[in-house]
Amino acid sequence: MKQVLSFLIWVGIALAAFLAITSTLSNVILMFSAYPDSIGDKYAHMFIFGRWTFTVAMILTCWLLYRLSKN
Repeated sequence: MKQVLSFLIWVGIALAAFLAITSTLSNVILMFSAYPDSIGDKYAHMFIFGRWTFTVAMILTCWLLYRLSKN
């Protein structure tokens, strides 16, 4: 049972890290493709802010699961 729990924690770490990396890459691409003078500028920046929030949440999840696996 302990091995299964450890495996699931490491799968969670890998998944959170993968999602954080892909989200960061797409955030950078979106930031460079947002036009500052467009009509939907406010919505684009809120969307990008939401994506960065998701990225930070995935990084924190990865860090917390890693700390949990150390104990």
